[in-house]
Amino acid sequence: MNASKSSHTPAADSSAKPKGSIGLVAATALGIGGMMGAGLYTLLGLAAHSTGVLLPLAFVIAGIAGAFSVYSYSKLGATYPVGEAPLNS
Repeated sequence: MNASKSSHTPAADSSAKPKGSIGLVAATALGIGGMMGAGLYTLLGLAAHSTGVLLPLAFVIAGIAGAFSVYSYSKLGATYPVGEAPLNS
């Protein structure tokens, strides 16, 4: 055993304060994300009740519709590559 080691640890220091605070934006994002997640599970239950055994087919149709939306936005972004946003100036 090494007797020269100090038993002082940073956790035992009473002046050390934990850095466990979040800002307003992060707290708002956590709240909105939690509400959206709960709403997603609620809608999933309603969709399962409405479609029954055809729920996987409903997800495939929704995925295809989402893919068309992504494709159209990507084509639009390729057509106009430089936006007029305030951050770009």
